[in-house]
Amino acid sequence: MKNFKLSLLRASQIFVNRNYLKGLGALFLKASQLFINRHHQGIKRVALLIGHPGSINEGSDGYLGGILKDLDAYREFLQSPLGGKWQEYEIFTLQSPPRYVVDMHLTLASTADYAFVVFLADGVHAPAVDATMLKINDKQTMPEHELVIPGARQTIILDYCRKKQSVQIEDESDSAENAPLLTLDHVNSRKFFDKVIMKCDPETVIARSSQHGQYACDTRSYSSQLIRQSKNFALNLKYDTYGYYPLSIAQVHVRAASVVRTQSNRQQIPVLERAKTNDTFPFCILAWKFSDS
Repeated sequence: MKNFKLSLLRASQIFVNRNYLKGLGALFLKASQLFINRHHQGIKRVALLIGHPGSINEGSDGYLGGILKDLDAYREFLQSPLGGKWQEYEIFTLQSPPRYVVDMHLTLASTADYAFVVFLADGVHAPAVDATMLKINDKQTMPEHELVIPGARQTIILDYCRKKQSVQIEDESDSAENAPLLTLDHVNSRKFFDKVIMKCDPETVIARSSQHGQYACDTRSYSSQLIRQSKNFALNLKYDTYGYYPLSIAQVHVRAASVVRTQSNRQQIPVLERAKTNDTFPFCILAWKFSDS
């Protein structure tokens, strides 16, 4: 069944990514999701990983290879037990997508119980419309606020205004990158990740890689620090056969922002925006197979 779901989803993407078939693609995407959700257990999640590294023809200064690495890292992290054990068919990677493809997937995300949206590319403030415009491909931009789904449970990570050498980043240990993590339970990781999500009130939480007017580093990105700090959390917590331990996006942001701020000598200061003061949605979770004894 799982392989069939993936095949159905991949088939829908063939139509979606062809402009002259976009109407048929939208119908195919909707139909494939209806079928998948009919056989899906638990809450409905949708993750949109949107990235535009720039045109490789622009030269080494214009092409941001770190974006592609981060897109892959997010997908791998989300599918891991630590990241909440997302299913492959819940994650959509949109690399340099046309605007209609972004809109189509945002409509899909609006039907989910929880939407996780990542944008990795360039962004520029447009004073004329008082909005930050996101560069989704070489020719098109979209207003940042149009990523927000009204009334939804949603996390948005904006790792934009990235430059290769705009911020001097100090070297750091890669111990968390390759260190073996604790053996987490796949079923309980997803189960309790869902539980924590549904305890949160609907709102949109926005994590930004930098303040307005600042640039963000492409090679040692804010996104990579979010994942790194999640792994550090796992490495430093003792095994517990009866508990589960979530770390919210707000908590991970504080840890990642501190590192980025220090490494950049305060040239890059990540910020978090949220409407409510209570805890935010989980970013990672530690859960084990509980002992029967």
